[in-house]
This record gives sequence, C-alpha cells and structure tokens, in this order.
Amino acid sequence: MNSPVRQQGAVLMVSLIMLLLLTVIAVTASNVSTLQVRMASNSQLQNIAFQAAESGIRHGQEDINGSGKSGTLDYAADTSAGIAPKYAATTVIMIEPGSSLDAAGEGGGTSLVRYQVRISSHGKACDESDTSCDPTTTDNRPRAQHLLGCKIQAVAAPLCKQGS
Repeated sequence: MNSPVRQQGAVLMVSLIMLLLLTVIAVTASNVSTLQVRMASNSQLQNIAFQAAESGIRHGQEDINGSGKSGTLDYAADTSAGIAPKYAATTVIMIEPGSSLDAAGEGGGTSLVRYQVRISSHGKACDESDTSCDPTTTDNRPRAQHLLGCKIQAVAAPLCKQGS
C-alpha cells in the first residue's frame, strides 16, 4: 500500500480534471444553443423576406390588371411589420413577325394585341426601427427576389381610327 504522505493531493487533481471537463461540456452546449437560436431567427427572417417578395408580385399583378400602369411601381411598405417589398412591373407590346394587327380583316375595326408582362419583386426582412429599408441594397439581412412573367393575347378596339 501507498503511504498517506504519497496520496496527498490526488483527490484535488481528479476533482480539477472533472471540473475542467464539466466546464468544456457547458461551454459547448451553450454555443450549440446559441447557434440554434440564430438559425431559427434566420429562417424566420428569410420567411418574412419571401412573403414580402410574394406580396410585391401580387400588388404588381393588381396594378397591371387594374390600371395598366407600366414602369417601376413602389408598394407602400409596412416597415412596422418588417415587410418592405419593392416591385417593378413592365408591359411590353409584342407583335409577332408576319401577323396582322387587323383581326377582323380590312377595316374591321378590331385589332389583335399581344402583351408580355414581367414583374420583378424584391423583399427584405427589416427591423422595426429601420425606416429606410431598401430591399435592393446589399447588407446582411435576408432578401428574396421573385419573378413573374406572362403573355396575354387579346382582340381590342383600335386606339386610333383612320381619318380621325
């Protein structure tokens, strides 16, 4: 057997090693927990940006269907909810080569019109305190861009009649 003089301090060393291991485990668990909170927050902010971009697409469709506006249209952003969509809607009149503008024949009075509509919407998750949240600027906040396009062909009355 070992004498009591040689055993002094052994319990102290074992307890210090165990305390060190418990500290390492606690720090690792804390870091993992913090990472999970950040990932959940980023997922939530990305979802807000996605919904903002979708909202911009819907508002662009309503503007085009309701009034036929063309150009860049800014939706009034609700920054208190963290939603700041911006969308650009363009309407391009396209006439295919070899097609006639007169759908009813010579002097029929109606014309064939073909539209191509493109809507691009940008959404961004913003803080409530940020009043100048521009979805097209680059910073570390989640952003989303959605695109929508369609072609419309319609028979419509001419805009200008001959002789008027």
